[in-house]
Amino acid sequence: METYDEERRLFYVGITRAKNQLNVFTMKPQSSDFCDELFGRKVPKKPMEIPKRATAVNQLKAKREQPKTISDVAYQYFLDQLGVGTVVEHKKFGEGVIAEMEKGKIWIAFEEGTKSF
Repeated sequence: METYDEERRLFYVGITRAKNQLNVFTMKPQSSDFCDELFGRKVPKKPMEIPKRATAVNQLKAKREQPKTISDVAYQYFLDQLGVGTVVEHKKFGEGVIAEMEKGKIWIAFEEGTKSF
């Protein structure tokens, strides 16, 4: 019984920590006594739809291919500010200097060598 009370306590702690949204899931065919207590009834069981793998992968690819939220005008302004000799900061490679620019490609010299983007 002590374990059961601890599980109930953890269940309620989880619920009270939800800030904006709380989704409660149960496994078929098992029922949750905690959910029954919380809602005072049986929680209607609605099976989750699991997308086919190909669909899920395509959705992820589409998300990745979507342009960032920066406007075309702001992006063009940003590009216009860049030039050979401009010092830039890269998340992985650190500080570097633009060594060369061609349409659609840029070479940056870092301490560890030159990288193209």
